[in-house]
Amino acid sequence: MPLFRILAKGFSLAIRAKKRSGAFVILFIVITGWLILQLAILDAYDTDRILDARGVILEPSHELNAASAYDSINEIYDAVKNEISGLYIVYYVEVYPGQLGLITVKSRGKGKPEHIPWVLDLVKPTRIVNGRAINGRGEGLINVNALINYSIPGGIQIIQSAKLGDYITLQQGNKKVDIRIVGMYNASIVSYSKIAKGTENLLYVSWEDFEYFVEDIWPSPADNAEKADYVFVRRIILIAGGDYFSGKALTNVESIRISLTQNPIAPFSVTLWGGVDQSIYVSDWFRTVVLLLGAIILGGIYSFLLIRYKKKEIATLRAIGWRGKDVLIFLLGELIFVTIVGFIVGLLGVSAFSTISNLPPISFNTIGITFIVILAAILFGYYYIWRGILRISPMEAFRRE
Repeated sequence: MPLFRILAKGFSLAIRAKKRSGAFVILFIVITGWLILQLAILDAYDTDRILDARGVILEPSHELNAASAYDSINEIYDAVKNEISGLYIVYYVEVYPGQLGLITVKSRGKGKPEHIPWVLDLVKPTRIVNGRAINGRGEGLINVNALINYSIPGGIQIIQSAKLGDYITLQQGNKKVDIRIVGMYNASIVSYSKIAKGTENLLYVSWEDFEYFVEDIWPSPADNAEKADYVFVRRIILIAGGDYFSGKALTNVESIRISLTQNPIAPFSVTLWGGVDQSIYVSDWFRTVVLLLGAIILGGIYSFLLIRYKKKEIATLRAIGWRGKDVLIFLLGELIFVTIVGFIVGLLGVSAFSTISNLPPISFNTIGITFIVILAAILFGYYYIWRGILRISPMEAFRRE
């Protein structure tokens, strides 16, 4: 009998057995949703919560251009390079006085590309209220309700709004960069005023677009954007290295904070730092492991019940000529139906709830790991069902009846 036909029969068996399969679907929905949430909480330690968990923020005491800050930033890196996994700099350049500025984030010395979207709290993906984060060149984020007000000869003022999907073109002669607005962030948080310093609108772009504007489009272009005297350093973000489980991350945060507080490197000073207690992370990790094992064990329990309550049906199928492999696929079809429906509904439920509440973001890694756990539950069930089928011969089953 064809594989898909046998699986389809297993699916229909699950639908008919409403009491048993319905109860386990609900259990799988609950355990899948909870597991996704727990994995998202662990993932958030290095995404949405990275600043709270292992960040140290330094800000200049006065307006500081990149040329003047260059050597000081290198000194900071040399002082803490053994304790950090990345050093990130927030750069700013004014495009139109008081109306529009470009900002970007660039690593120096050490850094991880996957951390760049998260280290600047103003524009991290969970702060975006409309649209999405940028994926590379040619894309940008701008503040909600952005209005660019500029004058042309004759005293005429032009006020232009910037909305999702609009393009902002920065051009000098035949050189230009087109930035498509793919997301909008909230400008009401404290970080905005610290970075904008009076500029009405901030356009966040990739380092590559920022560098091209500074080195090629600017009227008197610089050879190195990181040393340009018209580019300003707004913030330095240090991300401590080390794992959370052993407490090394927290130790490194404290080491960085003490080092740069007791021996400050002018004109930068520590303004904010994080650090997560080891016991909190271990507790989150332990709950996640329990849920991982729980999902796999639940697959085994369902398989046990299938074998126990389907002995007569298994014996009958084998008596009429079904191979053990066919019976296995038939019963596995019901298990797959229950686990996959539980996974899909649990995922959709948690995803929907996360969009309307303050839950950690759900990444593809989180979804992938959860799906692997569901597959492990199916494989565990496969093993148990196969062993159960081998123990049931048609004659033995009929004699018991």
